[in-house]
Amino acid sequence: MSHAPVSLPEIAIAGTGPAGTIAAILLARAGASVTLVGRPPVADRIEGASMRLVAAMRAQRLATEGMGPLVERSVQWGALTGAPNREHRLSRRDFDAALIEQAAATGVRVITTGIARVRPGVITTTDGTEIRAALVFEARGRRAPVAATRLRGTPTVSIAGYWEQDMPAADILAMTDGWRWRIGGEGRTWVQVTVDADAARDPAQVWARMTGATPSADLSVCASALRLSAPQFDPGLPRLGDAAVAMDPLSGHGLFWALGSALMAVPLADALSRGETALAAQFYRDRVVGTFQRQARVGRDFYRAAGLDGPFWARRSAWPDDLPAETLPPATPCLDRRVVVRGGRLTEADVLVTPHDPDGAAFVGGVEIAPVLARLPRGPLPDRDAFAKRILPDVPPAVAGRVHDWLAERGVTTAPARKHKEVHP
Repeated sequence: MSHAPVSLPEIAIAGTGPAGTIAAILLARAGASVTLVGRPPVADRIEGASMRLVAAMRAQRLATEGMGPLVERSVQWGALTGAPNREHRLSRRDFDAALIEQAAATGVRVITTGIARVRPGVITTTDGTEIRAALVFEARGRRAPVAATRLRGTPTVSIAGYWEQDMPAADILAMTDGWRWRIGGEGRTWVQVTVDADAARDPAQVWARMTGATPSADLSVCASALRLSAPQFDPGLPRLGDAAVAMDPLSGHGLFWALGSALMAVPLADALSRGETALAAQFYRDRVVGTFQRQARVGRDFYRAAGLDGPFWARRSAWPDDLPAETLPPATPCLDRRVVVRGGRLTEADVLVTPHDPDGAAFVGGVEIAPVLARLPRGPLPDRDAFAKRILPDVPPAVAGRVHDWLAERGVTTAPARKHKEVHP
């Protein structure tokens, strides 16, 4: 469902990284008056971009400049070896600049200056200018202030720079004191090493030891532990991207999370403008806190899979807990009450929770699933033709067939029982 909300407040966004800029584009498309404030990066850095990210960006009609061709990525991760993935070499400077240019072309007012302070309703720039708006989003990444209740993994830093030789592909190598990622292109190789924060007092020495190369003069050193900056939703200053959850680079999920969190901006702004703070808070908890918990446990399992000894690996193999990475699915499909986006707005709705969909599914092929379930007869699921004619007569047969097949894969034949009678956000 992609209908825009009826009205949105005037909005300002602090931060010109991908999360803030994409949010600005989407909000402007939805009819909001948007001001984007921040200083774009001067120094370039290289990241890996998955095929899934590129497909999602194109589906949202977003700029994808800065993407190099796909290359094979080999992995030597303890007992895990192989070349299971491919990725694009991405220039963050070019990528960010193209998105900022697209934002301006979409009607966003772009102010490329430093930010001194952000508070509800006001962004103050380094020259003392105040940009006021009915709603301000915090999207300054790891530069955003953290709440006292913030949660984070083991303190970690990533040290990155160029090796003046090229390589035709990409690779990941688990090492005694951390891990190394390399990707070639344009005549030289970008190399990033990730280690314990307290082991990187001399970044150039650490980088040289883990790469076997002479470090460039402009090494980039940044904190890279997974961090939940603000577990509690602040309706006066909602957060996007790394300002909400800063990703561990191990996951390769950073840019995808930037896009995913930016997609929250329109329904969050709409809900807050309507005074639906409880819905917005529940939506934030489900998406932001849930993402942090899932990434923490997925990362833990991947560190364990390396099977390596030493303090670096022991710390990360034990955090955050021993719970499974994914929510334990129900034994049989059931209905639960969740906050979903319907027609561009947040609302409580029934979702179908199955072993395939532990987080719940509200829509299939653009069709809301709960009303479909209510119309199912007792007994076996009707065949495709009967399902299209009796259950979904008002949608194209191809879409009805997709919904039918989705239900059949999950063994749903009749309206399932409810997991909980009600949930209050």
